[in-house]
Amino acid sequence: MAVGQQGEVIVGVVNHEYGTVNYIIQVKMGNYITATSQPIPSSNEQKYEAPLTIVANAPHQNLEVQFLLFRQGDTVPYRSLHLWVNAQKSFTLSVSQFVHQH
Repeated sequence: MAVGQQGEVIVGVVNHEYGTVNYIIQVKMGNYITATSQPIPSSNEQKYEAPLTIVANAPHQNLEVQFLLFRQGDTVPYRSLHLWVNAQKSFTLSVSQFVHQH
């Protein structure tokens, strides 16, 4: 992905708690929290899916993107998923009049 380019992932949660639970999804890129959801109410076996946009604002090699699932009120993630993203600069070569992205 190029620096500043939006990437989209689908985040999904299925409740297997045998009761109603409010979940919160938090996204971290590197050491920074970039997004925190509102509480997501979910009854047993209910499924939640939503698109989520991530953007790297600087070049990175193997930037860790963490999707952390919390049960409302918890301070430690209940579940987590990690992706590693490479974000590279894009540049324009004016001599040949085309855009080349790394």
